[in-house]
Amino acid sequence: SNLTGEDGRQSSDNFSEAFLGEVAVPVAAPAPVVAPPAAPRAVGKSDRATIPATREKVDVQYELQDLNNIRFAEGELQNRDRSRPQTQQFLRRFTSEFDAEGLGEDRSTDRGAPIISKDNTILSGNGRTLGLEEIYDNYPEQAEAYRQFLREQGYDIEGVERPVLVRRLMSDVDERKFVVGSNEADIAALSPPEQAAQDAKDILTPGVLSKFNGGDLKAAKNDAFISAFLAELSSQQRENAMDDKGKVSAQALKRIENALLYKAYGGSGRASDIFISKAMERTDDDTKTLTNSLVDVSKDWIKFQQAIEAGEIDKKYNITNKLMESVGTVSDIKASGNSVAFELRSPDMVEPMDPFVRDILLAFHNDDVSRILSRKAIADKLRAYTEVAANQQPEPDMFGKAETPTARDIWKRIDG
Repeated sequence: SNLTGEDGRQSSDNFSEAFLGEVAVPVAAPAPVVAPPAAPRAVGKSDRATIPATREKVDVQYELQDLNNIRFAEGELQNRDRSRPQTQQFLRRFTSEFDAEGLGEDRSTDRGAPIISKDNTILSGNGRTLGLEEIYDNYPEQAEAYRQFLREQGYDIEGVERPVLVRRLMSDVDERKFVVGSNEADIAALSPPEQAAQDAKDILTPGVLSKFNGGDLKAAKNDAFISAFLAELSSQQRENAMDDKGKVSAQALKRIENALLYKAYGGSGRASDIFISKAMERTDDDTKTLTNSLVDVSKDWIKFQQAIEAGEIDKKYNITNKLMESVGTVSDIKASGNSVAFELRSPDMVEPMDPFVRDILLAFHNDDVSRILSRKAIADKLRAYTEVAANQQPEPDMFGKAETPTARDIWKRIDG
């Protein structure tokens, strides 16, 4: 919007104009001023710490900070969903078993005093810092025990509202890799969806994915893919991925399946992430059948999603959220002890089922909805959908207007 300044000259919200003769030259508005990180209240010794996953050593500097000046990590520097119930379980354990010395000096990056970046963002120890925040807010006795621990370490905490001992990372390293490597054996283990999201980003690179041939992970055609995935793990994780016979363990295969699931179907919205969590964490037969089908067709679905992002396929054909809602609905129904047929015959009048989700549910079952289809039959339908959607070209109607069928129309067509 345009504004008039005190001198009567017109200006803009986004830029001002410097007049040189009759030519108006736009001058960029100054960048917003970002406050520098708070200086430490005291500086302790320099030390070295080891990243568990890589055994790489980094330089750190111990500092006394005010907890109010420490920033929690977000985005790619936070590989945990702190809204999950596990966080509350961790906080209860942390506060009831609080050990001040556990937040002191340590030669590993995954333990001890939290590690912060140059701008005071936590790189390792988000959970520990969250627990300390809870201590200061609600547990005065534990808070005083921690303050006394800091005094005994020689730090003057007078005048510091919520003192905290941290280590500032001094080495020049890739912060994302540091976060992942430092959380390999953290006090709050990654849930399957969190691990899947991390693996999908860090391990399932184009080079690794190119070796995946679709279908059953245990098939010989995917041996090279399994090897490529395992090669990206730390040496300790690779050892843990093998069973006592020297073969890839069922747990490791499940981790790879989850990574493929997230790469293909996750990250497309909150609803998608909720439903994909159910697909990963529940173990009833129908949910497992659907999950296996999704894994089998994940290579096709990843390419399908990439084509949509590139503008090669109309984005209206992206039904990932509908698909995940369908999987989650089956899982919820099985967990409640009911059948899909019963739920479809007894619709919820308060929160009616999405018609498209209903279509997908019906397509995944036999005609009387008494049993779910086979893994292969479901995978074939999903693969057929991607192929038909990819080949859509606008066709003029009787009035000359170019139209393409809706996603639901295509689904009904492939369902026969």
